Amino acid sequence: MVGIKETKEVATFITSLAEGIYEAQKGGWSWSDYIHFIKPLGDALPALDGITEVPAELEDLTDEEVAELVEHLKAEFDIDQELAEALVEDALEVGVIIFRMVGRIKASKEA
Repeated sequence: MVGIKETKEVATFITSLAEGIYEAQKGGWSWSDYIHFIKPLGDALPALDGITEVPAELEDLTDEEVAELVEHLKAEFDIDQELAEALVEDALEVGVIIFRMVGRIKASKEA
């Protein structure tokens, strides 16, 4: 078992980015909305640093680890079970897509 440290960091980053976008667009966009992206930027560094480990973590993801991810998002973002479960699913999908995109860009630049 590999664990879920990196997956948890990616899920946190993606969720905080989505929350930041929501908060920023609530009253219409303005320059002062940058404040809503401070947390996502802080979450981005650890998430992107270990994103290459996420596929290995997802390969052997257990039900217990999914439950741990759900509990983590519930605590981190003060949300209910149903929303946390949906956000974990979304974050995992988005994380895989970002990883794939980075890989494609890397391949094209290093070809």
